[in-house]
Amino acid sequence: MSSTRELGQTRLTAAAIIHRDDDRFLFVEEKTGGRTVLNQPSGGWEVGETLVQTSIREAAEEAGVLFEPISFLGTFITHHVNDRGVQICSIRAAFAGNILPGVPGVPLDGAIIRTHWFSYDEVMAHREKHRSSAVKRCLDAYRNGQLWPVDSLNEADDGV
Repeated sequence: MSSTRELGQTRLTAAAIIHRDDDRFLFVEEKTGGRTVLNQPSGGWEVGETLVQTSIREAAEEAGVLFEPISFLGTFITHHVNDRGVQICSIRAAFAGNILPGVPGVPLDGAIIRTHWFSYDEVMAHREKHRSSAVKRCLDAYRNGQLWPVDSLNEADDGV
């Protein structure tokens, strides 16, 4: 016996995990879906970009920083139902890296309220405000040393 299910939507995103020497992580406070949430600088992949390029663009647009990806942390999948009842599957590619000197020449995303530098404990104290479970999972992967070379994410243009 088979059953049919609505597939919903799949979103491909990339995140920038940025850690300072004082053991603090860069976070953005943003408005989404009528709530205020905490998230790493991250956002949706756009046609023509690699996921590495997406992480760089999103760090510029959301946190106003020039991001240099150094390591690939992996992919983090979350599922939720949006406010219209549609199933959403988000696939987040996370990259750890540094901030380069300078200011990106792009306007900040209008949904961003402010940026914060939080310790891990401060981030965990606000778990109810995390945009998704991927926030903690990305930090834990970073803290556990789950760092792969950026080029281990094997992206290709299928123009063959």
